[in-house]
Amino acid sequence: ITGINIHGQTAELSLSAWKDVIDSMRPTGTSGPAEDLVIDIATDKLELFGHRYTGMNFVLRQEPDARHLTLAGTDLDGSIVIPHNGRVRGEFKRIVVNGMDQEAAAAPVNIRPQALPPLQLSADELIYKDLNLGKMELTTSPLAEGMSIEQIAFAAPGVEINGKGRWQV
Repeated sequence: ITGINIHGQTAELSLSAWKDVIDSMRPTGTSGPAEDLVIDIATDKLELFGHRYTGMNFVLRQEPDARHLTLAGTDLDGSIVIPHNGRVRGEFKRIVVNGMDQEAAAAPVNIRPQALPPLQLSADELIYKDLNLGKMELTTSPLAEGMSIEQIAFAAPGVEINGKGRWQV
């Protein structure tokens, strides 16, 4: 086995708290352990940007051109590819959003949409609280003054919503 391989189990894991550490492991273009990194953690509770998910398995594979993240659980099930340059792609079978925890909801939000990478996300099933929004598609690109929402679409039996727009700050 070469590189860094981390496997384990924990009661709680906050991906938000570990984001800076994971970002610092970006490959430098030279061969080394950061280019061959695998983190495979089973956790009872996973925190991701103020949202909590139970019974999750988190796998991060660092490759020379991208990070591959797999999240597997009842309420969050899918994968994300984060290239070092280019569009972040996420494909999910299911996303359930039950709202943020009280501490995260009370904290000030300072999101700069122009700093976000271009996104292409899809979910076969998106549920917000008790509302099943069905299939979801989202494609975005950063702009100097914010973000272009090139496509946002929801499709459930009897309902179809399509849109596009801009998020400006």
